[in-house]
Amino acid sequence: MFGQWVQLYQLPLPVVAGVVRNIRTVFPHVEVWFASPFDMIVLASDRPLRYDRPWLERVVAPNTSVGALGREWLGMDSAGDHFGRRPLGEAGAALLAERGNLVHRDDRPQLAFVAARRFLDQEWDAHVFDSLIGLARRAGDAPGGSPVLLARAMILSRVSSIEIAILEGARRARPDDPVWTVRLAQSRFAFGDTAFADSVLPRVLARSRHPEALLFAAALAERRGDDRARAALLAEVLARGGDTATARAGLAALAARAERWDEAGYQLRGAFAAARGSYRHPFPATPLRDALARLTLKGPVPVADSVLAVAVRARPGWTPIYELRAVAALRAGRCADAADQFRELLDFGIEPADVREQLIRCRRGEKTFGSGRP
Repeated sequence: MFGQWVQLYQLPLPVVAGVVRNIRTVFPHVEVWFASPFDMIVLASDRPLRYDRPWLERVVAPNTSVGALGREWLGMDSAGDHFGRRPLGEAGAALLAERGNLVHRDDRPQLAFVAARRFLDQEWDAHVFDSLIGLARRAGDAPGGSPVLLARAMILSRVSSIEIAILEGARRARPDDPVWTVRLAQSRFAFGDTAFADSVLPRVLARSRHPEALLFAAALAERRGDDRARAALLAEVLARGGDTATARAGLAALAARAERWDEAGYQLRGAFAAARGSYRHPFPATPLRDALARLTLKGPVPVADSVLAVAVRARPGWTPIYELRAVAALRAGRCADAADQFRELLDFGIEPADVREQLIRCRRGEKTFGSGRP
């Protein structure tokens, strides 16, 4: 068995195909899988590739570590979902190899130079993945045998010429499943089609108060400035077991905007405790940053300090926390603490432009940042 990771970004299709062609010169049985729409795995063997379904079911069972990782990072709830990530079987891989124009040998390792040069490109071909799906259709390789399994594998939003087509196929296959209507509405909305969301979302919510539909409705309410509707929808998401971190972050942002500081702190602590930061449950950075910034700049410093301490334990690599901790320290007149937080930012290569001036003002006892203490 041989497995080779290949990036689908910053490499044109003929180079990707050349990698597959080279592998096929050694291994007669080759398939192409993808780990995300930006990366693929070429799987090769000198014998036909066969899959033990009962073994896979045990590996991806909910009580296993692989199963937990698969749910959060690959969108896999069962062994069947696994096969949605195989766009090309042997026939499709053979078609892909015909498109290759790169020959990589030990004495002429062209790939090393081509990949390095393309890495410096300002733009890259975002449609290599789409080309693979087109080849799969020509070869009769429907990923997983179902458009739903392919769509389930696509848990990341992508700039893709066929994303909407894939989601439409999943919706046709499962017309009664609200998830596919909502995801299609989200995708079309992202491409500028607001009318579709406005027409289908009320009907979805009338049939099913699915948490994903409620979250999308809350996002639309935010765009329209309807804070009351957004708050009610986010509260219902929590009640129905939806994405806790996203819902709590949104409620925290609303509370901070209304200067309900204790409520904002409570929701922020809950959001950081629940945040997974996976592909399936992305880290809700925008509402968290909004709520934290308002609390830090205008709210009670002790509440801000408490929440920021929770945040840095939960997300130590998220740089806005350190700048906000510095701001809270400056507001409280803790100049040395502020300097420590600015030094933490330096470890990330970040140096705010007015650090020196802010520290000088703090040491003079001058007021900084809003209505807090000197």
